[in-house]
Amino acid sequence: ENGRRQKTLVCEKFDQLYSLLEQKKREMTQKVTAEQEEKVDNIRSLTRKYVDHLEESCKMVEMGIQTMEESEMALFLQNTKPLLKKIADASSMSHLDKVERGYEKMDHYSVDFRKERKALRSIDFARDDEDEEEEDC
Repeated sequence: ENGRRQKTLVCEKFDQLYSLLEQKKREMTQKVTAEQEEKVDNIRSLTRKYVDHLEESCKMVEMGIQTMEESEMALFLQNTKPLLKKIADASSMSHLDKVERGYEKMDHYSVDFRKERKALRSIDFARDDEDEEEEDC
């Protein structure tokens, strides 16, 4: 009976330790996932902006081609000046955000479990000094 009770107590202690480790694992992976999702959302937003910019640039090129095909000189000259301004504005990408070099890195979430691994390997049964003293009497 005493042996069975001791086994149960040991199992409960290990289960508590497993539970604590699982909770810590969840917390840490949630932090990584949250930052990862934030970065992915940012990249998606930038992609949308770049796609919009590209579509706008394509429209400008089409307008330029149509203007070049204009046979009447007066209409050609009239349309050229505003078109050149639009093309110059569209060719500037300075208003678009850029991704910094190393943006995808998440190395700041590294962990070192050497101390904990060593501590776990050294787990053994505790000896009650009081029990030993009582046995000596």
